[in-house]
Formats: sequence, C-alpha cells, structure tokens
Amino acid sequence: MDDLPHRAALVYQRFEELSKFRPSLLLALAEDAEMYCAHRGEPYDFKNKLQKWMNVLRLLWMANDYLGLALYRVRASLQAHHVPIIPRLLDHICSLFFNLRIGDTAVLKEGVCLAHGNIGIFGVTLVGRRCFVAWGVGIGLVQDDFRGPEIGDGTFVGTGAKVLGNVKVGPGARIGANAVVTKDVPAFKTVGGVPAKIIESVPDTTL
Repeated sequence: MDDLPHRAALVYQRFEELSKFRPSLLLALAEDAEMYCAHRGEPYDFKNKLQKWMNVLRLLWMANDYLGLALYRVRASLQAHHVPIIPRLLDHICSLFFNLRIGDTAVLKEGVCLAHGNIGIFGVTLVGRRCFVAWGVGIGLVQDDFRGPEIGDGTFVGTGAKVLGNVKVGPGARIGANAVVTKDVPAFKTVGGVPAKIIESVPDTTL
C-alpha cells in the first residue's frame, strides 16, 4: 500500500509524456475517416474541405465502428478540457452499444481504424497513426505493471490478437490473428503465434 502514491505519480508522468501525441478533435475525425475509407475500399482523397467533412458525416451515419471511435474522440477531447460527467456517459455508450472499451490513459494518434468493435485498449498505452486494429483485439496490461504497449505508426493488429505489457511494436509491423505479443516487435516484421514470434519481414511501403 505504501507504494501506491509512487505508482500513481509514475502513471501520471508517463501519461503526460504520451498526451503530447493526442490529436485535436477535428484532425482525428478527419484522419480516422480517411483511414476507414482506405480499408473499406472507398474514395478518401477529396479535393476540398466540404467533400471531406461530408464524408465524415456519411461515415458517422453508415459505419457503426467509425461512430464508436468518433464518440471516443469527443470524450477524449472533453476530458482534456476537464469537462465533467459527459465523458463518462460517452464511455458507457461506447461500451454498451459499440463494445469499444478505451481507458482514460490510452492515447490514440490520428488516422486509426478500429474495425467492427469488441476492442479493448487499456493502461498508459499509445497507438500510432495509420494503425488498423481488427475485431476482438486486446491491448493492455500485465499484472503489477501500469505501462501498456506503444504501437508504432502503420501497424496492423489482426483479429483476436493480444498485445500486453510494456512492449514496443515498431512501425509497419503486422501482428497475426490470435497472436499474443508480450515482447518487443521490430519495425516491418510480421509476428504470429502464442507467444508471438517473427514470421517474415514486411516491405516498408506499408506506411
């Protein structure tokens, strides 16, 4: 029990370090929409701002998984501005209706795709730009350690995979379906299995 204040201070310090990567609300909504369209095989390179924001509105209406992520973005923005009550209500909505659980100390950069829900992201965790996180993924902690993973830009996390503990996943890595990652993953490598091991290299054009 005597160690709790020290652990709380460390959590706060690490969260502050990662918070500088948290994007503005509008930037996140626009970049997330582009990422969703790219993975859905839809146009995403729009000529003007009106087309870009009309596309955001279309996805909010048509894609439940994008709507869930957008509500998280609103929640994170409100929390950053110290708005009470509403962020917690949005958290409950995301959990109940979209099966999307993202902890208060997780930071998602702009341009993320959380596909189809049933996703949990916990701990002091960072998810990079252009990351694709598939259905059933868990990203979070191991026992007695508040530090979550840092997942590099352009990473693909396959269906049902788990990334646990204070690990670093390099940019452009690919994590296979149902893999369990408990050690660092080098950039541009594919890993799979339980525990996850390197299978092959990935061309750096993934970013």
